[in-house]
Amino acid sequence: MAVFDSPRLGPIHYHDGLDAELALMHREVVEEDVYLRHGVELAPGMRVVDAGANIGLFSRHLLALVPELHIVAIEPVPSTFALLRANLGERARLHSVALGGRPGTTRLTVFPRLPTNSTLDPEAKRAELMAWIERSVERLGPARRFLEAGVRAELEPLLAAETVEVEVVPLVALVESDIDLLKIDVEGAELAVLEGAPLERVRQVVVETSGPARATELAERLRHAGFARVHVEQPAWADALGVANEHVYATR
Repeated sequence: MAVFDSPRLGPIHYHDGLDAELALMHREVVEEDVYLRHGVELAPGMRVVDAGANIGLFSRHLLALVPELHIVAIEPVPSTFALLRANLGERARLHSVALGGRPGTTRLTVFPRLPTNSTLDPEAKRAELMAWIERSVERLGPARRFLEAGVRAELEPLLAAETVEVEVVPLVALVESDIDLLKIDVEGAELAVLEGAPLERVRQVVVETSGPARATELAERLRHAGFARVHVEQPAWADALGVANEHVYATR
């Protein structure tokens, strides 16, 4: 476990050796504030669900902005959940489960060197990561013939994975009250989370997903659920890194 002293949030515990991943998350969540856009608002007393909370950076950021929030943070990867607990402590209600449409158990694929990419759909995630590697190679341009082997040697080991068995719980079973903001970042399981969510009791939703097709599908699902304003956007950092991440924002 390593500690980063964020100038805005204070000490943040993170996976040892993954400084670059932490820097990217901090830039996205804290410095660029990518989740609080397109009409998504916070106010004291609001109830927030952080689905796919990872190490708790988003929740810590919200609490720095509005300390009087009631947060439920959910993270299924055991090693990451330990960091989430270290970062949030008693400031949020924590659950070490995966969210889905119905209760049960499943195998979660974890990428130890890319833990933010842990997923219930390993084939799709591997394809996504391989596409990222190919785009990284293509961006070498004329230098590709000299640098490709080195780039592949550095990036391809990141795809090494292991699996853990985790409990699956529908969100409706965890949260009985209204939800003012539901943030979802679950690496391919977005529709399953929505299937188990009490959307009629949710006022605002922000989803991070991969690819325009999935983003369009999620946007239509949210419109069908009664969200009047739905916006899809690719964050600037995703384009700069050559990844296909998209954000979907929905408000009543």
